[in-house]
Amino acid sequence: MTAMTERGGCIVGGLACQRDSYLRELSARVVACDEVSDQASGDSERLWQVEFNDSVLFPEGGGQPSDYGTLVVNSANGTSPDIPVKRIERHGLRCIIYSPQPLEVGDTVQQKVDSERRWDHMQQHTGQHLLSAVARNLYKIDTVGWGMGPDGALNYIDVPRKVSAEEIKGIQDACNEICQQNITVITNYPEVPLNEDADNTKGIIRVVSIGEMDTNPCCGTHLSQTAHISTILIQSCQAVNASRHRLYFAAGNRAMVHANAAMQALASLGKQLSCAAVGDDILAATDKLRQSASEAKKREKKLVLHIAKLEVLQALSRLNEGNGVWLYQPDAGPDLLNGIKAEMKTASNFPGLLVALVGGINEPCSLSCFGNEEKVQGYIAEAQKKIAELKGFGKGRAWQGKVAKLSKSDLEALEALV
Repeated sequence: MTAMTERGGCIVGGLACQRDSYLRELSARVVACDEVSDQASGDSERLWQVEFNDSVLFPEGGGQPSDYGTLVVNSANGTSPDIPVKRIERHGLRCIIYSPQPLEVGDTVQQKVDSERRWDHMQQHTGQHLLSAVARNLYKIDTVGWGMGPDGALNYIDVPRKVSAEEIKGIQDACNEICQQNITVITNYPEVPLNEDADNTKGIIRVVSIGEMDTNPCCGTHLSQTAHISTILIQSCQAVNASRHRLYFAAGNRAMVHANAAMQALASLGKQLSCAAVGDDILAATDKLRQSASEAKKREKKLVLHIAKLEVLQALSRLNEGNGVWLYQPDAGPDLLNGIKAEMKTASNFPGLLVALVGGINEPCSLSCFGNEEKVQGYIAEAQKKIAELKGFGKGRAWQGKVAKLSKSDLEALEALV
């Protein structure tokens, strides 16, 4: 693996971080440094693309984000302050590190990895290889894509079908058993060229194997044994579309963070629901709460319909005299208007005008009008002159519509028109 880029940098695939993913520091030599404008951030921050003869800092690739780290320049006058690095990219076969300050070609630089981030990425990536292998070997479920969650979020693998709860348990149990068995994970560089002319400058074949159960080409940083994965937790399987489902998981320390968060959430729910902080008790309590809420909603609807009936009965005497009636309920919803509409169907053809409005100030509102045809249509014409956003439909003795929001003055204007 001595192939180099045209500027003298080690090619991606054979980087120090890929040869030994447990390596945390490396003394490297600058072979190229070019200033660029940071188009990615959309501002004028000055950055330099730096290429070294080798790198302990991993560039993004294989579904894995790049490392973070620092650069320290060694010189006759000592060492420079740490230069932070949070962007490392693969440009073809070149590993490019973005530096906020220029470096001189020939400088010797100490590269240091953000160890916590590297370890997390190794646990997630090797965990994904193991999860995909177990899903394939146990249930013939192939992985068609994957993504590592950013900043501690859940990862996922994409699969061509829904994975049942029983299969999820089977996959998770098998993965954690293999973690406990501490199977060796080996990274190999087979002597097989990527191209017919066997020119290694066109790429390096790098293969990651978990015992005899899985072998896959991969450019990412990996653990050396399954015990270092520690544990794999599968959260759920959700549909992406008709032909793809997404299995969410976390491994290692990240899995423990999610498990602790879930346990704290269960404890909080148990306290709020006055039950034990265990799954079955919380499910029973939430089901009981759901049923109570459903029954309360039914009772509320009956009450609203009764209120609508009373409102109409109270208004009828004035409507029969040809007067206008304004009904406004800021806290009510469509059920009240539907109830009023139903009562209006049974009322005689009164000569007055009933205008009912529900919804709070500066909130979505619904409006309904009933009564004398000339008065209904005249009211709506005037109302829409004052409030152009009022839209609806209706003809004859009834009209109904909505408006995205009404100010206090809009509300007063609608009432004054009645």
